[in-house]
Amino acid sequence: RKIKGKLDLVIVYNSNASEKILILIIVKLLKIKAIDHVVEWYAKDYFVTHWTRYYAWWNFLFGINFLERFFDGLIVTSSFLKNYFLTWQLNKIFAKLNLFLLLSSIM
Repeated sequence: RKIKGKLDLVIVYNSNASEKILILIIVKLLKIKAIDHVVEWYAKDYFVTHWTRYYAWWNFLFGINFLERFFDGLIVTSSFLKNYFLTWQLNKIFAKLNLFLLLSSIM
């Protein structure tokens, strides 16, 4: 089924920095608002199990410490992330809203 009408908003879920860069370029060129759903903060031990995994760790840190600033909004699902982004004094966090997300897979 085709999407009719103008696209108003893009919600990005669980993407890495490389994907976020591409998404941000596209939405900024098309002048579409983009919101990132920040899933969770990962510990370094999760990524760096071998020296070849340092790129994945850098990718995560670059995305969360730099690229999040360019989104029009953020959805955070933990108080840790809310407080982390509030230290940036961003007024983009949607955790203040009464937001209910029900994500389900029907197969």
